[in-house]
Amino acid sequence: MKKHIFNILLMAAIVMMGSCKEEAEFNIDHLQKNVRASFTADKNRVFLNEQIHFTNASVGAVKYEWTFEGGDPVTSTEENPVVTYASDGKYKVTLKAINDLNVSVYEKTNFVSVFSGECWKNFVAPTINFKNTASDKSLYNTLVPNPENLIQDVCFDVSRWLFACPDEMDVLQNIDYTVEDNDGISAKGGTPPHINIFFSATYLQGCKDRGMTDEQLMDEILGVLVHEVTHGYQFSPQGAGQYKPGDDFYGFIEGMADYVRYVSGYFTTADRQQGGHWNDGYRTSGFFIDWLHSKNTNFLSEFNQSAKTINPWSWEKATQQITGKSVAALWNEYQDDIKTGKIAEIDAKLVKLRNGEDVDFGGYEPVLVDITDQNPTVTYQTEEFDFMDWGKPENVIDNNASTPFFNMNDNTWFTFETQSTYNVTKVAITATHNILGIDYVFTPDRFTLLGSNDGAEWTEITSIQSTGIINFEERKEFTFNNSEYYSFHKITLEADIEEGDNKRIMIAELELLGEAGEVSNTNPLVDITKQNPTVTVKEGESAFPDWGKPEAAYDGDQNTQFFNWTNDTWFTFETAKKYNVTKVALSASNDIFGIEFVFSADEFTLLGSDDGTNWTEITKVADTGITQFAEKKEFTFENANYYQFHKIELLAEVEENGRIVIGELELHGKAE
Repeated sequence: MKKHIFNILLMAAIVMMGSCKEEAEFNIDHLQKNVRASFTADKNRVFLNEQIHFTNASVGAVKYEWTFEGGDPVTSTEENPVVTYASDGKYKVTLKAINDLNVSVYEKTNFVSVFSGECWKNFVAPTINFKNTASDKSLYNTLVPNPENLIQDVCFDVSRWLFACPDEMDVLQNIDYTVEDNDGISAKGGTPPHINIFFSATYLQGCKDRGMTDEQLMDEILGVLVHEVTHGYQFSPQGAGQYKPGDDFYGFIEGMADYVRYVSGYFTTADRQQGGHWNDGYRTSGFFIDWLHSKNTNFLSEFNQSAKTINPWSWEKATQQITGKSVAALWNEYQDDIKTGKIAEIDAKLVKLRNGEDVDFGGYEPVLVDITDQNPTVTYQTEEFDFMDWGKPENVIDNNASTPFFNMNDNTWFTFETQSTYNVTKVAITATHNILGIDYVFTPDRFTLLGSNDGAEWTEITSIQSTGIINFEERKEFTFNNSEYYSFHKITLEADIEEGDNKRIMIAELELLGEAGEVSNTNPLVDITKQNPTVTVKEGESAFPDWGKPEAAYDGDQNTQFFNWTNDTWFTFETAKKYNVTKVALSASNDIFGIEFVFSADEFTLLGSDDGTNWTEITKVADTGITQFAEKKEFTFENANYYQFHKIELLAEVEENGRIVIGELELHGKAE
């Protein structure tokens, strides 16, 4: 820590732009040493006991601590370890990169998929009930002499694109396939285990009349069949809108089906066009899905599985989960690759990837913009501020290094609210020029960056404990990992000046650089338990110990516990406004007893009311799945109604000595 001794009277004269100087003594014994953990692997879909070569891609690290869930070895301190897996499944990989000042952790859940080639021997093709009801059956019957076998073969091929093994699939037992006179082309109906598909003999005859050869006609039959069978096996995203162009549901359903049709060889990149939207479906969405494999080589499988794990589902949530990036940012990059011609190189690599070759797509290089230049709404600390006329707060973001920000205190903060969400991964600070004629640089010594989507609840993005800025006009950039997008950003700045009243912060320029996401929701989700509600709780005899009061369940502090002596309880929250609650978050308590059992709620029911008397069920979760201390689970659901009263009923499946212990309870919704 730097120590500075200034003559108070002389320093006051300096502040008033006097010409006198006082020598400052300080030690420079620290430089910022950033570390960023990252890794790659030569493959992430392997057979049993097949080697995976992991490559460290961290920056600034001197030590490495790997953890391979389900792997052999389970842990390693090698820089580039080799790992095998003996059991089928999907496994997490974690790398902790360390230097003498900092630690960075990079974790990828379900990164490794392990399966046995033998598993596909267990594939059971559906029974095909084929009918040709066309007035002229001869064209289809000539081209397809054995339709049952053809359809079953396509079922197997489509399944291999969508799943690693048959046990991931929903069972499809029967397909009623009908060739009929119809003005359409083809369509799928029903849901597994029984679906139906029709194919138009009228359309097929029209293709022949336009001059298609028998080979081309057969490719058309197969391409359409692949598309419809994909509909039979793909999962259906919940809460993703309707089956209409522009909705997330439509883009998912039709985009995935045309992706499988494309990689099966039934149309080519000559059919790709620039422009459109990721929710246009069919080839527009299908080619985008193909390109997304350059961001995650297992994209299709994870994309399909996300329809079961995300509710309500959206492209934004799915791409954030799978790639860590906003769908809008990914779409813009994809369009740029088409425009610049880079797409041809990516196409070639994707072909190699599908052929089982190792492919390096290179790192993702997002386009970073300074959010302070995006016309944000800016607020800043005003307490104890005494700004010089030439040192106003707005000078810190005016892109003019000759106009300084001067604060008569050793700490301050700024918040920036933007129209779009941003994934900030870099902060830049520029020291002022020597405007006071002294040797000491009054730049911040440390800062903390936080993000929020409502301006009330903040999450720490990064904390830098030593900026290491020691020279006038010096500019330093600080980069860090961050996968979240926020519409509010807050940066707190502090200086380590300890002696007397000589507390100052001076900055020439402050920049927060990030990648743009979607336009911010003007009515974001908020935790209604933090909106000063009137709270009532189910109470009984000796319901709560003194240290486990109900308010500890919603005080925003994981270290305080709510403890109930029975295995069921309820909370009601009455708010000043009506809210449309669509998410519940539940955190287990810390291990406060030193025992192995987690007394978390195993199930809950959420209800809404307009009068606090008549209740309507909003959602019910029969199994929270919380098994670890301090574990937090979020449960999202569809809800179209706004209520002023919300009641959550919690139940634990503990038959004797029933208990419920909670770290935190949150109800998230939009205000009416």
